[in-house]
Amino acid sequence: LTAIVVGIDGSSASSAAIRFAAHKAKRLGGGIHLVHVVPNYEPVTPMFPLAPPDLVETGREILAGAEEDALDLLAPGQVTTSLLNGPRVAALVDEAKRARLVVLGAERRPAIDRLLTGSTVYGVAAHASCPVIAVPPEWSADVEHHSIVVGVKSAEDSADLVRRAFEIASDRKAGLVLLHAWELPNEYDDLIAARVYEDEWAERSRAAIEPIIGGLQETYPEVSVDVRVVHGQPARALRVASAEAELLLIARRSHGFPFGYVGGTGRALLREALCPVEVVPPAS
Repeated sequence: LTAIVVGIDGSSASSAAIRFAAHKAKRLGGGIHLVHVVPNYEPVTPMFPLAPPDLVETGREILAGAEEDALDLLAPGQVTTSLLNGPRVAALVDEAKRARLVVLGAERRPAIDRLLTGSTVYGVAAHASCPVIAVPPEWSADVEHHSIVVGVKSAEDSADLVRRAFEIASDRKAGLVLLHAWELPNEYDDLIAARVYEDEWAERSRAAIEPIIGGLQETYPEVSVDVRVVHGQPARALRVASAEAELLLIARRSHGFPFGYVGGTGRALLREALCPVEVVPPAS
């Protein structure tokens, strides 16, 4: 398997993805593979689309610039590149089959752009066979919080996610925060729950999460664990927690077709989280 695949597009977020991937490659002792996908065409006007040959040279320039940035951080033997052609999401998902990790830049784009054009990050995170990490443009290796945050939606579906979080926390010598946030759909019921049932919900949630932690805590005794149950919108609670985290882990839902999908909370965090976000695919 290729250690780390980095999808690049010449943006500031893409540069952050290269920095993050290089930093991780140094810890793993491996390399990174830079991939740029030239689209089939990019319409300039309805009557004058650019054909792929017109875009290849620009693609080569983007890839060459990314390689130069990567070589400022890694040795020549640790950096390889590929210039591909076709649908961007499909090409990166195919590359993920041979990778242990895919890293992408989480470009901050206006909502109208996402509505009209979709998102490469969402598409790859929803279909890749390996974990996908979205890195915000402002990420820097100089800022370390020594905390890994995990969004736990339900105890039944989080065992693999929590196991990976323990592995990462142990490798980084970081603490682990397991965060379960909840709210009810109906505003009236939510208000009542906050007043009457919040403590009971917190106790029941912690009791459900504890069995997942037990055996892993024995395997990784050096990892400190903080289980937090909060009342509020999950996306908002996790975004707040991401401000003090090195990495935020969330699970891809397992019941989407064909390999699961990223729900509304996941999409919001990929777009707005203040630290890198790793989307972990469901176990095969």
